[in-house]
Amino acid sequence: MQAEQVLTVGSQLGEGPLWSPREGALYWIDIVGRIIHRWNPSTGKRDTTSFSQWICALGHRAGGGLIGAVEDGLAFIDFETGEFEIVANPLPDRSMRFNDGSCDRLGRFWSGTMLREDQKPVCSFYKLDNDLTISEMDKGFSLANGIGFSPDDSVMYLSDSIQRTVFVFDFDLEQGLIRNRRPLFTIEEKDGYPDGLTVDAEGFIWLCHWDGWKVTRHAPDGRLVDTVKTPVPRPTSCAFGGADFSTLYITSAIMDLTEEQLAAAPQSGDLFAVQPGVRGVPEFEFIQKG
Repeated sequence: MQAEQVLTVGSQLGEGPLWSPREGALYWIDIVGRIIHRWNPSTGKRDTTSFSQWICALGHRAGGGLIGAVEDGLAFIDFETGEFEIVANPLPDRSMRFNDGSCDRLGRFWSGTMLREDQKPVCSFYKLDNDLTISEMDKGFSLANGIGFSPDDSVMYLSDSIQRTVFVFDFDLEQGLIRNRRPLFTIEEKDGYPDGLTVDAEGFIWLCHWDGWKVTRHAPDGRLVDTVKTPVPRPTSCAFGGADFSTLYITSAIMDLTEEQLAAAPQSGDLFAVQPGVRGVPEFEFIQKG
């Protein structure tokens, strides 16, 4: 399969695609550009909102609005005004930041961290609960990245880009607990670094390969079963969208590419899509209680 460009964007670090069934629109971010994009494929209407800090992850809030990660922690985000409200920040300073994030079926927001400069295994994985309490759930990551859940909520997936590994946890949905972290599969150096991921309705994992020119589909046991080629070296994250969730949208990045690399991949930083013949499921919303 081959992903095709659907929108010229030129994001420095495109990330976090998120489909809104309510709006029939795709949201995604340019982390370094401090921008959230919104695009309606049916009408072609595209809006952008600038923020005062990096926006590093996005999720929906029940009842409207967004939740996500900014440089000062986890926040409620208002796309219309460009304002945000910090609701939790366990990080000691800006040497570390939150990276990717996702909500579980009961409306809790999960997000991992990364160091800005180093690549040491000192980063953590957090859960923001419905009452806005935040808990460290695991640690020892070098660059916590894509998060996904199996359709039956029995396992959670998390990629670590620097360790080139997609991990799997046993997941207790009711208690909001993860246990028994183990490697599910690793990525060879020639295939780049594991970045963002999503899980389709059949329980298969779709993984973006930074510096790998592709998105791969893996069975729940980690086996590689399919590949989507991208015309850019740095696909960053992916999400299913469209009215029937049959389109896989893929974000990408320009950041740190040389002039030679950009000449070979001029669509870097743009938005891509493919219809892989399987469907995704809607992302869950954050539910605040109390």
